[in-house]
Amino acid sequence: MGAAILLFVTLIYLVVSGAWAVYYTDALQGAIMLVAAVLLFALVIAMAGGIGPAIATISNCPDPMPGGGVIGDKLMTWALVSPLYVFAIGFSIGAKQISDPKVTTRLYSIKDRKALRTAMIWAPIFLLITSLVVFPLGAFAHAIIPKEQALFYFKNTDQVVPYLLTFIGNPYIIGFIVAGWFAAAMSSISPAVLVAGTQITRDIIQVLSKRAASWSEKRIINLTRIFIVIYMVIVYIVSIYPPYGIVELTAYTGSVFAASFAPVVLGGLLWRRATKMGALASMITGLIVTGVWRFWVIRAYPWIYNVYWIHEVIVGFIASIIVFIVVCLVTKPPPEEIVNKAMTARL
Repeated sequence: MGAAILLFVTLIYLVVSGAWAVYYTDALQGAIMLVAAVLLFALVIAMAGGIGPAIATISNCPDPMPGGGVIGDKLMTWALVSPLYVFAIGFSIGAKQISDPKVTTRLYSIKDRKALRTAMIWAPIFLLITSLVVFPLGAFAHAIIPKEQALFYFKNTDQVVPYLLTFIGNPYIIGFIVAGWFAAAMSSISPAVLVAGTQITRDIIQVLSKRAASWSEKRIINLTRIFIVIYMVIVYIVSIYPPYGIVELTAYTGSVFAASFAPVVLGGLLWRRATKMGALASMITGLIVTGVWRFWVIRAYPWIYNVYWIHEVIVGFIASIIVFIVVCLVTKPPPEEIVNKAMTARL
């Protein structure tokens, strides 16, 4: 019921007001999400006795591990994950910020260069603050969760934050933090659904159909709204019956965006020889390679992941770049006047 209400409210303001609703609500939801994340992190540290005692506890953690033994100092070393894995996660997050369609479309709504410079300054700051308080939360949770329950939450990471809220006695604070979750969900869903609906109508139907190319703006908007509703229903079904946990799904989608779109975005901006077919082939390659690596290669050959920690974003990104370069070199380049216009516009 909670998911239905959240998605229904999001659908209402999205269908009625479109992109402007997304931009204004995202600003408010982003502020709520940031404050809630900082507040939760501060409360966890306080419940652990302060930053010093919290670090001391997780530096020699007595909690058991799924494979036997105790965690010990592994949370403070590279024993649980490799530097390559941490780099891959950081890279996928960073690359997603410059290649995610719902992010790039917002750049086109910025009114002038001054506003763009302001966004370039504050967006990384907000992202950095959020990352610093969200990513360590799971590690510091070991300073609070009782030893006899630690193994369950080690295996069920999606349940960690709801469990931490049970230690907070103030219902108003709990409500605000939960509102931060909803804000994070709504600010992610609304632009993604809007972009999906718009791309289906503008970039697929109107491009492939000559008849649709002459449709009126009102008809296109109404059709976009229909696809938005359909897409929202799909989101609801996936949220009720998720194929994986939130952490796994988030990590995988970040990898897909980074591998499929980052080479195209960077190549299109920086390389005069970039072509449409090269971009298309690169995106398809990134999508396929990350999916095959994640859902087949790692399962068939677990030592690749368990021993060498070769993340799907690394393989997918490299394959996507190679295909992009090769296909661009063997296909006809765009007219020089279009290239000059694009290269000038980026400045």
